[in-house]
Amino acid sequence: MSIAGAADVRDPDLMPPILRHAHRSLGRAVDRLYCSRAFAGSSVGAGTTWSIDFRLARPSPATAGTAHHNPDLTMGVTDMPMILFGVAVVILIATLTGAVWSVAVLGRRLWPPPGRGSWQYLLTWVGFYAVCAINVLLLLMDWDSWVFPSPLRFIVGVPLVVLGGLLAFWGVVTVGWKNTTGLRGGFVSAGPYRFTRNPQYLGDIVFFVGVSVIANSVLLWTTHLLLSLCFVVTPLAEEPWLEEQYGDSYREYRRQVPRFL
Repeated sequence: MSIAGAADVRDPDLMPPILRHAHRSLGRAVDRLYCSRAFAGSSVGAGTTWSIDFRLARPSPATAGTAHHNPDLTMGVTDMPMILFGVAVVILIATLTGAVWSVAVLGRRLWPPPGRGSWQYLLTWVGFYAVCAINVLLLLMDWDSWVFPSPLRFIVGVPLVVLGGLLAFWGVVTVGWKNTTGLRGGFVSAGPYRFTRNPQYLGDIVFFVGVSVIANSVLLWTTHLLLSLCFVVTPLAEEPWLEEQYGDSYREYRRQVPRFL
């Protein structure tokens, strides 16, 4: 039998009456079994009747020769923000765990690192820059997808981004890059360090809150919250190290200046 003949036999309109009746009975049975509720992701409401057509699919002239839709490719693109988010969360939880460990086990602290070439130094900064890069991608891929789509979020978020960014930058310029990266670079109590012992961490927290408000993404809110927790815990690991390095000068400074505010 030719392909066209097979298609005609399976066409309900061309079937013998007894076969057409069986076909329709089967369709109603399937409706009762599977179509009492809408398919996931479908806009078709519950109770919609679906019928089965066993006719062989024939490409229409309009679709002949066109590329077929690739669901695997679409699924990969759609899942990419969640994959990146998962990677960032794993890195941040590991970083937070390392910070807590450094607070609890001073003799075997992971931060501050023992030197520039140490695995603690390299792992910390590679992880930090990886999270920052992922956050930029999430900002682009998950933009304005949560509960605060109003343009008013820019009025709230932009001043926080500017204020936090300037404070963190001021702190880096004041203490230098060596101190900023967790290495011994000399005791500094000038500039923003006159008002807070951790202007970089404080500025970063304010900055990331502002970015989260503007981006309106639950993924960024989550990664930025974890980052902020790292910035809150890390000074607790640094303070004993600073006291070891700078002695009475740091102890006096700590008595006079608050940790954050």
